[in-house]
Amino acid sequence: MKKARNILRAILFIFGITLQFTSFGVSQVEQAPWVLNIVSPKCVRGMAGVRKIEAGKSLDPNDEGFQEINKIVKMQLRERNPSKVEVVNRLDIEKLKPEGESKADFFGILSVHKVDVCCLLSNGQEGVVTNTDSLRRQFEETRNALFFAGLWVCLLLVR
Repeated sequence: MKKARNILRAILFIFGITLQFTSFGVSQVEQAPWVLNIVSPKCVRGMAGVRKIEAGKSLDPNDEGFQEINKIVKMQLRERNPSKVEVVNRLDIEKLKPEGESKADFFGILSVHKVDVCCLLSNGQEGVVTNTDSLRRQFEETRNALFFAGLWVCLLLVR
């Protein structure tokens, strides 16, 4: 029993070290797509949707990333309209489409590209509620948190 436990610990330790070196830390995790697919497949799908919107295309409910972006947009709508949470919960987002974009280049060092995301709601209303930069940050924060949590779990199990 103790030998099996030590083998499991060694395997988890090796997996954790491999994961850490393969991804070169959280800042380089995009270079290891297989790690992203394991750690946070929803973030991968959501980022695919963000890239599609940034390319000037609309997202329909069956498109990759729509459901993930839909959850974030509804959360943002609830936060902005706390007195109308029930109304927001009943509404469905039928389409996400690019509305306008802004680009900024800071001395060739930092480049920012944002596309406003317009939502077509089931009640016929439409309006800009977020932008791709905000969505990208949300997915990156979620991905980073999951990545760190995975590393901590591996380290705690080995200990």
